[in-house]
Amino acid sequence: MAQEIIVEKEGATPREALYKALLELEALEEEVDYTLEEVFHKGFLGTTKKAYKVRVWLKGVLPPPEKPPVIKVISEQTTITEQSPNITRELLEKLGLTFDEVAEELTDKGIVIRIQTEDAGRLIGKDGHILHAFHRVLKSIYFHRFGRLIPISLDINDYVKNREIKISQQVAEAIRKVKQFKKKIEFPAMPSWERKFVHKKANEGGLKSESYGKEPNRRVVLFPQNDYKSK
Repeated sequence: MAQEIIVEKEGATPREALYKALLELEALEEEVDYTLEEVFHKGFLGTTKKAYKVRVWLKGVLPPPEKPPVIKVISEQTTITEQSPNITRELLEKLGLTFDEVAEELTDKGIVIRIQTEDAGRLIGKDGHILHAFHRVLKSIYFHRFGRLIPISLDINDYVKNREIKISQQVAEAIRKVKQFKKKIEFPAMPSWERKFVHKKANEGGLKSESYGKEPNRRVVLFPQNDYKSK
């Protein structure tokens, strides 16, 4: 499945355009670089309408060029399937981390990696911070080895799966309350990958969301539709 390294979106405001791009890229604002420009479209009877276009890409994947090209991933399943299992094992061994099993599956959404280990504490870390860092390193290695951005899903001893189930329940209850009482709800501080998941679920539930604060106390706020203000 093709995935753009650079996502382009338009909106009536800079914030709206950026919000659309972040949702498609499934990234947080602090994880991306972007350019912004004004664009004008011809309207009815020769009128013009101004909009804002953003080009957004993950930090570290590309340098911030003035006019970044749109690069798409072309999946080469045979090459990736033959080489990818060794990448995760090699990285674990180089870091001196023990593991019982590394299972990888190539899907239409990318590569799903599941690790089973008795050394889970060292690989997951507090609030999943080490797991998230390990995930980013894997994505970087895959990009440099294949010259393509390959979507990767990583889980260790089902930690991510279980966290997503719990967070999904919390977000569903928060969405219900926001819609019922028409008041915003603020989540406790979360690591970036959990905030990203909250944003995704909030969007699926028809609500707008924003992240506020500084790490490690950055948190997500859900807004009623009529209370959300685009910046």
